[in-house]
Amino acid sequence: QPTASGLRRALPLLRGVALLLPVLAVFSVLLASADVIFAQRLTALGDLVRLPRLDQAVGRFLLAATVTYLIAGALWHQLHRRQQRVLADQAVPRMLGFSEAAIVLVGVDLLFAAFVVVQARYFFGGQAAVLVQGMTYAEYTRRGFAELVVVAVVSLCLHLALAGLTRRKTRAQRVAFTALTTALTGLVLVILASSFARLLLYEQAFGFTRARAVAHVFMVWLALLLVALLWLELRDRVRWFLLASLVAAVGFAATLNVVGVDALIVRQNLARAQAGAELDVTYLAGLSPDAVPALTQALPTLDAATAADVRAALGCVGAETWDGDWRSLRLADVRARQALAGVTSDAAVREQEGCPYFRR
Repeated sequence: QPTASGLRRALPLLRGVALLLPVLAVFSVLLASADVIFAQRLTALGDLVRLPRLDQAVGRFLLAATVTYLIAGALWHQLHRRQQRVLADQAVPRMLGFSEAAIVLVGVDLLFAAFVVVQARYFFGGQAAVLVQGMTYAEYTRRGFAELVVVAVVSLCLHLALAGLTRRKTRAQRVAFTALTTALTGLVLVILASSFARLLLYEQAFGFTRARAVAHVFMVWLALLLVALLWLELRDRVRWFLLASLVAAVGFAATLNVVGVDALIVRQNLARAQAGAELDVTYLAGLSPDAVPALTQALPTLDAATAADVRAALGCVGAETWDGDWRSLRLADVRARQALAGVTSDAAVREQEGCPYFRR
Protein backbone atom coordinates (compact mmCIF):
# COMPACT_ATOMS: atom_id res chain seq x y z
CA GLN A 1 0.00 0.00 0.00
CA PRO A 2 2.69 2.61 0.85
CA THR A 3 4.54 1.76 -2.36
CA ALA A 4 1.39 2.06 -4.45
CA SER A 5 0.47 5.33 -2.76
CA GLY A 6 3.92 6.78 -3.39
CA LEU A 7 3.82 5.69 -7.00
CA ARG A 8 0.43 7.30 -7.44
CA ARG A 9 1.75 10.59 -6.10
CA ALA A 10 4.90 10.40 -8.23
CA LEU A 11 3.16 9.66 -11.52
CA PRO A 12 1.87 13.23 -12.10
CA LEU A 13 5.37 14.56 -11.48
CA LEU A 14 6.89 12.11 -13.96
CA ARG A 15 4.25 12.91 -16.55
CA GLY A 16 4.80 16.64 -16.07
CA VAL A 17 8.56 16.31 -16.52
CA ALA A 18 8.06 14.12 -19.60
CA LEU A 19 5.81 16.78 -21.11
CA LEU A 20 8.09 19.64 -20.11
CA LEU A 21 11.34 18.34 -21.61
CA PRO A 22 10.37 18.42 -25.31
CA VAL A 23 8.62 21.78 -24.84
CA LEU A 24 11.74 23.24 -23.22
CA ALA A 25 13.90 21.78 -25.99
CA VAL A 26 11.85 23.49 -28.70
CA PHE A 27 11.78 26.87 -26.94
CA SER A 28 15.48 26.67 -26.01
CA VAL A 29 16.49 26.08 -29.63
CA LEU A 30 14.34 28.97 -30.85
CA LEU A 31 15.54 31.40 -28.18
CA ALA A 32 19.17 30.40 -28.66
CA SER A 33 18.80 30.98 -32.40
CA ALA A 34 17.25 34.37 -31.72
CA ASP A 35 19.85 35.69 -29.31
CA VAL A 36 23.57 34.94 -29.41
CA ILE A 37 24.12 35.97 -25.78
CA PHE A 38 21.37 33.66 -24.56
CA ALA A 39 22.91 30.87 -26.63
CA GLN A 40 26.23 31.48 -24.89
CA ARG A 41 24.53 31.32 -21.49
CA LEU A 42 22.87 28.00 -22.37
CA THR A 43 26.22 26.63 -23.54
CA ALA A 44 27.86 27.78 -20.31
CA LEU A 45 25.10 26.11 -18.31
CA GLY A 46 25.67 22.88 -20.21
CA ASP A 47 29.40 23.08 -19.49
CA LEU A 48 28.64 23.65 -15.81
CA VAL A 49 26.53 20.51 -15.62
CA ARG A 50 29.34 18.64 -17.42
CA LEU A 51 27.45 15.69 -18.75
CA PRO A 52 29.67 14.28 -21.51
CA ARG A 53 26.78 12.66 -23.38
CA LEU A 54 23.78 14.75 -22.43
CA ASP A 55 21.80 13.90 -25.56
CA GLN A 56 22.11 10.17 -24.91
CA ALA A 57 21.26 10.61 -21.23
CA VAL A 58 18.11 12.58 -22.02
CA GLY A 59 17.06 10.07 -24.65
CA ARG A 60 17.52 7.12 -22.33
CA PHE A 61 15.69 8.90 -19.52
CA LEU A 62 12.71 9.65 -21.75
CA LEU A 63 12.62 6.07 -23.02
CA ALA A 64 12.85 4.62 -19.51
CA ALA A 65 10.23 7.04 -18.17
CA THR A 66 7.83 6.20 -21.01
CA VAL A 67 8.21 2.44 -20.59
CA THR A 68 7.87 2.74 -16.81
CA TYR A 69 4.75 4.85 -17.14
CA LEU A 70 3.11 2.40 -19.56
CA ILE A 71 3.93 -0.65 -17.44
CA ALA A 72 2.79 1.05 -14.22
CA GLY A 73 -0.42 2.16 -15.90
CA ALA A 74 -1.16 -1.35 -17.14
CA LEU A 75 -0.53 -2.87 -13.70
CA TRP A 76 -2.64 -0.23 -12.00
CA HIS A 77 -5.48 -0.87 -14.42
CA GLN A 78 -5.40 -4.60 -13.80
CA LEU A 79 -5.30 -4.22 -10.02
CA HIS A 80 -7.98 -1.54 -9.82
CA ARG A 81 -10.28 -2.37 -12.71
CA ARG A 82 -13.59 -0.60 -12.55
CA GLN A 83 -16.54 -0.57 -14.83
CA GLN A 84 -17.36 2.96 -15.92
CA ARG A 85 -20.10 4.07 -18.22
CA VAL A 86 -19.88 7.41 -19.96
CA LEU A 87 -23.25 8.81 -20.86
CA ALA A 88 -23.65 10.19 -24.35
CA ASP A 89 -24.74 13.59 -23.08
CA GLN A 90 -21.78 14.00 -20.76
CA ALA A 91 -18.93 16.27 -21.75
CA VAL A 92 -15.58 14.68 -22.50
CA PRO A 93 -13.45 15.08 -19.35
CA ARG A 94 -10.21 17.02 -19.46
CA MET A 95 -7.38 14.55 -19.67
CA LEU A 96 -4.45 16.50 -18.20
CA GLY A 97 -3.96 16.85 -14.47
CA PHE A 98 -3.21 20.17 -12.82
CA SER A 99 0.20 19.01 -11.57
CA GLU A 100 1.41 18.12 -15.06
CA ALA A 101 0.21 21.43 -16.52
CA ALA A 102 1.74 23.40 -13.65
CA ILE A 103 5.13 21.75 -14.18
CA VAL A 104 5.06 22.65 -17.88
CA LEU A 105 4.01 26.25 -17.22
CA VAL A 106 6.55 26.80 -14.44
CA GLY A 107 9.36 25.43 -16.61
CA VAL A 108 8.44 27.56 -19.62
CA ASP A 109 7.94 30.66 -17.47
CA LEU A 110 11.38 30.23 -15.92
CA LEU A 111 12.99 29.78 -19.35
CA PHE A 112 11.31 32.88 -20.74
CA ALA A 113 12.20 34.89 -17.62
CA ALA A 114 15.84 33.86 -18.01
CA PHE A 115 15.79 34.96 -21.65
CA VAL A 116 14.32 38.35 -20.77
CA VAL A 117 16.87 38.90 -17.98
CA VAL A 118 19.85 37.87 -20.12
CA GLN A 119 19.05 40.16 -23.01
CA ALA A 120 17.73 43.08 -20.93
CA ARG A 121 21.19 44.58 -20.45
CA TYR A 122 22.04 45.18 -24.08
CA PHE A 123 18.45 45.45 -25.31
CA PHE A 124 17.79 48.49 -23.11
CA GLY A 125 21.39 49.67 -23.32
CA GLY A 126 21.20 50.44 -27.03
CA GLN A 127 23.93 50.18 -29.64
CA ALA A 128 26.80 50.71 -27.17
CA ALA A 129 25.78 47.71 -25.08
CA VAL A 130 25.45 45.59 -28.21
CA LEU A 131 29.02 46.37 -29.26
CA VAL A 132 30.28 45.57 -25.76
CA GLN A 133 28.77 42.09 -26.08
CA GLY A 134 30.92 41.45 -29.18
CA MET A 135 28.18 41.66 -31.81
CA THR A 136 27.96 44.03 -34.73
CA TYR A 137 24.91 46.27 -34.84
CA ALA A 138 23.75 44.64 -38.07
CA GLU A 139 24.02 41.16 -36.56
CA TYR A 140 21.98 42.15 -33.52
CA THR A 141 19.19 43.84 -35.46
CA ARG A 142 18.98 41.19 -38.18
CA ARG A 143 19.09 38.12 -36.02
CA GLY A 144 16.22 36.82 -34.01
CA PHE A 145 12.99 38.65 -34.69
CA ALA A 146 11.59 35.83 -36.83
CA GLU A 147 12.45 33.22 -34.20
CA LEU A 148 10.89 35.33 -31.45
CA VAL A 149 7.65 35.60 -33.41
CA VAL A 150 7.63 31.79 -33.74
CA VAL A 151 8.15 31.55 -29.97
CA ALA A 152 5.11 33.77 -29.43
CA VAL A 153 2.95 31.70 -31.80
CA VAL A 154 4.00 28.38 -30.21
CA SER A 155 3.39 29.86 -26.75
CA LEU A 156 -0.11 30.86 -27.83
CA CYS A 157 -0.78 27.28 -29.00
CA LEU A 158 0.64 25.88 -25.74
CA HIS A 159 -1.53 28.20 -23.65
CA LEU A 160 -4.62 27.28 -25.65
CA ALA A 161 -3.92 23.54 -25.38
CA LEU A 162 -3.32 23.63 -21.63
CA ALA A 163 -6.40 25.78 -21.03
CA GLY A 164 -8.55 23.24 -22.85
CA LEU A 165 -7.02 20.04 -21.45
CA THR A 166 -6.16 20.80 -17.83
CA ARG A 167 -8.40 19.78 -14.94
CA ARG A 168 -8.80 22.49 -12.29
CA LYS A 169 -10.96 20.99 -9.57
CA THR A 170 -10.39 23.47 -6.76
CA ARG A 171 -10.34 27.24 -6.53
CA ALA A 172 -6.66 27.15 -5.56
CA GLN A 173 -5.84 25.23 -8.73
CA ARG A 174 -7.81 27.68 -10.86
CA VAL A 175 -6.05 30.65 -9.28
CA ALA A 176 -2.61 29.05 -9.66
CA PHE A 177 -3.26 28.11 -13.29
CA THR A 178 -4.41 31.64 -14.09
CA ALA A 179 -1.34 33.11 -12.36
CA LEU A 180 1.00 30.88 -14.36
CA THR A 181 -0.68 31.61 -17.69
CA THR A 182 -0.74 35.33 -16.87
CA ALA A 183 3.01 35.21 -16.25
CA LEU A 184 3.44 33.31 -19.52
CA THR A 185 1.44 35.90 -21.44
CA GLY A 186 3.34 38.77 -19.85
CA LEU A 187 6.72 37.26 -20.68
CA VAL A 188 5.67 36.48 -24.25
CA LEU A 189 4.52 40.08 -24.67
CA VAL A 190 7.95 41.26 -23.53
CA ILE A 191 9.56 38.87 -26.03
CA LEU A 192 7.27 40.21 -28.77
CA ALA A 193 8.24 43.76 -27.80
CA SER A 194 11.88 42.75 -28.17
CA SER A 195 11.18 41.34 -31.62
CA PHE A 196 9.26 44.49 -32.56
CA ALA A 197 12.13 46.70 -31.41
CA ARG A 198 14.73 44.62 -33.27
CA LEU A 199 12.75 45.03 -36.47
CA LEU A 200 12.49 48.78 -35.90
CA LEU A 201 16.26 49.00 -35.43
CA TYR A 202 16.82 46.99 -38.59
CA GLU A 203 14.49 49.27 -40.57
CA GLN A 204 16.22 52.37 -39.25
CA ALA A 205 19.57 50.97 -40.31
CA PHE A 206 18.70 49.28 -43.62
CA GLY A 207 15.35 50.65 -44.79
CA PHE A 208 11.70 49.64 -44.93
CA THR A 209 10.27 46.82 -47.03
CA ARG A 210 6.88 45.18 -47.43
CA ALA A 211 7.87 42.10 -45.46
CA ARG A 212 9.11 44.19 -42.53
CA ALA A 213 6.04 46.43 -42.50
CA VAL A 214 3.69 43.43 -42.63
CA ALA A 215 5.67 41.79 -39.82
CA HIS A 216 5.12 44.85 -37.62
CA VAL A 217 1.35 44.73 -38.12
CA PHE A 218 1.30 40.96 -37.58
CA MET A 219 3.12 41.27 -34.25
CA VAL A 220 0.67 43.89 -32.99
CA TRP A 221 -2.33 41.69 -33.76
CA LEU A 222 -0.58 38.62 -32.35
CA ALA A 223 -0.05 40.51 -29.09
CA LEU A 224 -3.73 41.46 -29.02
CA LEU A 225 -4.67 37.83 -29.62
CA LEU A 226 -2.50 36.73 -26.69
CA VAL A 227 -4.24 39.22 -24.42
CA ALA A 228 -7.62 38.10 -25.77
CA LEU A 229 -6.86 34.46 -24.93
CA LEU A 230 -5.90 35.40 -21.38
CA TRP A 231 -9.10 37.44 -20.98
CA LEU A 232 -11.23 34.58 -22.35
CA GLU A 233 -9.61 32.20 -19.89
CA LEU A 234 -10.34 34.53 -16.99
CA ARG A 235 -13.96 34.66 -18.14
CA ASP A 236 -14.08 30.89 -18.74
CA ARG A 237 -14.86 31.51 -22.40
CA VAL A 238 -11.90 29.85 -24.13
CA ARG A 239 -14.33 28.29 -26.61
CA TRP A 240 -14.71 31.77 -28.10
CA PHE A 241 -11.04 31.84 -29.10
CA LEU A 242 -11.85 30.81 -32.68
CA LEU A 243 -14.03 33.91 -33.02
CA ALA A 244 -11.24 36.04 -31.53
CA SER A 245 -8.80 34.57 -34.07
CA LEU A 246 -11.17 35.43 -36.91
CA VAL A 247 -11.51 39.00 -35.64
CA ALA A 248 -7.71 39.28 -35.39
CA ALA A 249 -7.26 37.97 -38.95
CA VAL A 250 -9.80 40.46 -40.32
CA GLY A 251 -8.23 43.25 -38.28
CA PHE A 252 -4.77 42.35 -39.58
CA ALA A 253 -5.92 42.50 -43.22
CA ALA A 254 -7.88 45.71 -42.64
CA THR A 255 -4.91 47.38 -40.95
CA LEU A 256 -2.68 46.68 -43.94
CA ASN A 257 -5.22 48.37 -46.22
CA VAL A 258 -5.84 51.34 -43.94
CA VAL A 259 -2.16 51.99 -43.27
CA GLY A 260 -1.19 51.70 -46.95
CA VAL A 261 1.98 49.62 -46.78
CA ASP A 262 3.60 50.85 -50.01
CA ALA A 263 2.91 54.51 -49.22
CA LEU A 264 4.34 54.01 -45.73
CA ILE A 265 7.47 52.43 -47.21
CA VAL A 266 7.94 55.41 -49.54
CA ARG A 267 7.56 57.99 -46.76
CA GLN A 268 9.91 56.21 -44.38
CA ASN A 269 12.62 55.46 -46.95
CA LEU A 270 12.54 59.00 -48.33
CA ALA A 271 12.85 60.34 -44.79
CA ARG A 272 15.92 58.15 -44.32
CA ALA A 273 17.35 59.46 -47.61
CA GLN A 274 16.88 63.07 -46.49
CA ALA A 275 18.74 62.19 -43.30
CA GLY A 276 21.70 60.98 -45.34
CA ALA A 277 20.95 57.27 -45.79
CA GLU A 278 21.14 55.54 -49.15
CA LEU A 279 17.90 55.37 -51.15
CA ASP A 280 17.07 52.07 -52.83
CA VAL A 281 15.37 53.33 -55.98
CA THR A 282 15.19 49.81 -57.39
CA TYR A 283 12.92 48.75 -54.55
CA LEU A 284 10.73 51.86 -54.82
CA ALA A 285 10.26 51.26 -58.55
CA GLY A 286 8.98 47.77 -57.81
CA LEU A 287 6.17 48.96 -55.55
CA SER A 288 2.53 49.06 -56.56
CA PRO A 289 0.64 52.15 -57.83
CA ASP A 290 -0.30 52.80 -54.18
CA ALA A 291 3.19 54.27 -53.82
CA VAL A 292 2.81 56.88 -56.60
CA PRO A 293 0.97 59.61 -54.62
CA ALA A 294 3.55 59.47 -51.84
CA LEU A 295 6.38 59.65 -54.38
CA THR A 296 4.94 62.67 -56.19
CA GLN A 297 4.16 64.52 -52.96
CA ALA A 298 7.75 64.13 -51.80
CA LEU A 299 9.36 65.48 -55.00
CA PRO A 300 9.42 69.20 -54.00
CA THR A 301 11.18 68.42 -50.73
CA LEU A 302 13.97 66.30 -52.23
CA ASP A 303 17.43 67.34 -53.37
CA ALA A 304 18.21 67.25 -57.08
CA ALA A 305 19.93 63.85 -57.10
CA THR A 306 17.26 62.11 -55.04
CA ALA A 307 14.47 63.77 -57.06
CA ALA A 308 16.01 62.45 -60.28
CA ASP A 309 16.05 58.93 -58.85
CA VAL A 310 12.42 59.25 -57.75
CA ARG A 311 11.38 60.48 -61.23
CA ALA A 312 13.07 57.42 -62.70
CA ALA A 313 11.06 55.24 -60.34
CA LEU A 314 7.87 57.09 -61.32
CA GLY A 315 8.63 56.39 -64.96
CA CYS A 316 8.52 52.69 -64.15
CA VAL A 317 5.64 52.57 -61.70
CA GLY A 318 3.50 55.00 -63.69
CA ALA A 319 3.77 52.87 -66.82
CA GLU A 320 2.22 49.94 -64.96
CA THR A 321 -0.78 51.66 -63.39
CA TRP A 322 -3.51 50.63 -65.85
CA ASP A 323 -3.66 48.82 -69.19
CA GLY A 324 -6.82 50.62 -70.37
CA ASP A 325 -9.22 47.74 -69.75
CA TRP A 326 -12.06 48.97 -67.50
CA ARG A 327 -12.37 45.50 -65.96
CA SER A 328 -8.92 45.80 -64.40
CA LEU A 329 -9.32 49.39 -63.21
CA ARG A 330 -8.57 49.93 -59.51
CA LEU A 331 -8.89 52.92 -57.22
CA ALA A 332 -5.12 52.86 -56.74
CA ASP A 333 -4.65 53.26 -60.51
CA VAL A 334 -6.95 56.29 -60.60
CA ARG A 335 -5.13 57.94 -57.71
CA ALA A 336 -1.76 57.16 -59.29
CA ARG A 337 -2.73 58.75 -62.61
CA GLN A 338 -4.09 61.81 -60.82
CA ALA A 339 -0.85 62.13 -58.86
CA LEU A 340 1.23 61.78 -62.03
CA ALA A 341 -0.66 64.57 -63.81
CA GLY A 342 1.70 67.49 -64.18
CA VAL A 343 4.72 65.52 -62.97
CA THR A 344 7.49 64.90 -65.47
CA SER A 345 8.79 61.42 -64.85
CA ASP A 346 12.14 60.23 -66.14
CA ALA A 347 10.99 57.90 -68.92
CA ALA A 348 14.38 57.80 -70.63
CA VAL A 349 15.59 54.91 -68.52
CA ARG A 350 12.41 52.96 -69.23
CA GLU A 351 12.58 53.60 -72.98
CA GLN A 352 16.27 52.86 -73.38
CA GLU A 353 16.68 49.88 -71.08
CA GLY A 354 13.20 48.43 -70.69
CA CYS A 355 12.73 49.90 -67.23
CA PRO A 356 15.42 47.94 -65.35
CA TYR A 357 14.13 49.24 -62.04
CA PHE A 358 10.74 47.62 -62.43
CA ARG A 359 10.21 44.25 -60.76
CA ARG A 360 6.98 42.25 -60.58
